[in-house]
Formats: sequence, structure tokens, C-alpha cells
Amino acid sequence: RVLPESSRLNLNQAGPEELLRLLGALGVERDRAAEIVRAVADWRSPSLEGPLTEFDRYYLSLTPSFRSPHASFRETEDLLLVKGMTPELYYGTYQRDAQGGWRAAGGLAQCVTVRGSGPVDVNTAHPAVLAAAGLLPDQVELLVRARREQPFRSLAPLRNMGIAPEILGRLGVGGSQIYTLEATA
Repeated sequence: RVLPESSRLNLNQAGPEELLRLLGALGVERDRAAEIVRAVADWRSPSLEGPLTEFDRYYLSLTPSFRSPHASFRETEDLLLVKGMTPELYYGTYQRDAQGGWRAAGGLAQCVTVRGSGPVDVNTAHPAVLAAAGLLPDQVELLVRARREQPFRSLAPLRNMGIAPEILGRLGVGGSQIYTLEATA
């Protein structure tokens, strides 16, 4: 698959509410999601002179120990080091569907980037990313169903779905010039 980075949420630019909505849409319990969001904010916030943050103390208690870089994420895989993160949450898992079969339940790896920026591409974004942008669950479902039938060529049809103008401002049609090539064997 070829995915535009604009179909993902930029980890270094996303606000706490967006990250909280993203984690919630991925099924993370609210208290755990809040702790992960605080850990992400600490990770990318400049280091203050003086005492260590609660997250620095936690990371220094691990073996091997490290201190949060207090800088932008360089790779999304750095999330695996953030307090509260697990490989299952980052990579995703498989869950039973209503018919008893297995289906992939995506993780943060499919939803975040450190390379793209700008509006979220409505034609390729993971449903959790659409929820992070502020869409309600029924709007996400309606949008995903509509794009399966025909890709959006403009945002005009989204206005007819009842999506608020401030949310439409976070959405776009088409990708950026940065793409991820994804191959699975």
C-alpha cells in the first residue's frame, strides 16, 4: 500500500485533546490514555532546569535507564519508550469479529507520523485519526462508508454530513508529497 503521511496525525504537532481522542478511538481506557498523553507531552517539552519530571524519574528507574530527550519525536517507534505504551497498543492486535473470525485492530503505528503535517486526508485516514480530528463516531462511520463507494474530490459533501466548520478546517482531500510504502508478507 502507498499511504500519504497526511492520513496520519503528526505526533509532534498534535494537541493533548487530539491525542486523547485518538487513544480513545483505539479503545484505550481514559485514565491510561491521559497518562500516555502526559508522557508524550513531557517527552516533547523542553527540559527545565531543576528537578527531574515524574517521567524522567520513571525512565531512570528502568533497566536500562534513560532520560526523556525533551525534544520532538524523531521516529514514531520512540513511542514504545513512553510510559504506558505497550507493543500491542503501538502495533495493534487481532480481535475476534462477530462471526468468530480474526480481524486486525490497528494501533498507533498506523495513525501517527513525525513527517507529515497539514490537514488529515479524508480518503485514506484511519477511522481513529478521523475521530482524533474531532468527528463523532457516527460521522466517522458515515465518512468511511461513503469513501468506500467513491473517494471524496472535495470537502463539500462533508458539510452535508453535518461536520462542523472548525473540524472541516482540520480535514483535506488528497495527500501530501510524503508517502509511506507498506508491504506485508
